Amino acid sequence: MSNRISLIFRSIAFAVLVVAASMAHAQSGKTPSKALRPAGMISASIATSEPSAKTAPAPVALLAFVAEYDLYRNGKKLGSSEIKLSKSRKGYVFETVSRSEGGMASLVGGAEIHETSEFALRGDEFVSLSYNYKQSVSFKKKRREISFDWSKNQARESDGENTTHYLLSPGTLDRHLVVLALAEDLKANRALKHTIAYKGEATEWDFANKGEESINTVLGAIKAIKLERVRANKGRSTMSWHAPLYKHLPVQIRQTEPDGEVIEMRLRQFDFTNG
Repeated sequence: MSNRISLIFRSIAFAVLVVAASMAHAQSGKTPSKALRPAGMISASIATSEPSAKTAPAPVALLAFVAEYDLYRNGKKLGSSEIKLSKSRKGYVFETVSRSEGGMASLVGGAEIHETSEFALRGDEFVSLSYNYKQSVSFKKKRREISFDWSKNQARESDGENTTHYLLSPGTLDRHLVVLALAEDLKANRALKHTIAYKGEATEWDFANKGEESINTVLGAIKAIKLERVRANKGRSTMSWHAPLYKHLPVQIRQTEPDGEVIEMRLRQFDFTNG
């Protein structure tokens, strides 16, 4: 039972960041190699630590905020989640905390997931600096840490037992940060595609714009842009609705599993803060 709770809750926590599907997967169990590896099909010879001097994008100004969501499984409330953006000495800190509330999760000691990304901005480009993931379900704990060394275009990743290093192409993000990058993509009408570093490799994540819809929330009807994650696994679908009113951040996310299980996240409160 505790493993089932873990999979469900990990799925929901990642839904906060638009990419809930990959958190629904179980840990692969493979031991990553400690050797330096290229990320996907990106050659180290084309990786550079600085953006091209030919382009000078306008700097992005991010507003600090706190957003609260209710989490549901098959229509029944499972827990809550809070995402927060604040300024830091190096740039910004983006945090997500998800907790179970009652139900079968409480029978096994509850569940909590905490994700933190520290990043900087270079013009309109997000620069990942570090990523931390901590999961506690009953008496089981898991963690994962990634540090980004852009002087070498390299990531160092550890799960507490194994450590791996791999090459990065410029612009590679941690998976948690992609939600903010997608918001900026929507505002600038850019391609919804990012390279994500996770589990010892960098992979491409694509999202399709499905047009505008009106979403009913506890805050009222909100006009939103519907996105769908493009994936090879057609049995699982992940939809998210991003509101221009809230800087194109998600107001609702829905993941449908191959067995028909539906996991949802619905906005309850959103506030811009002073930092």
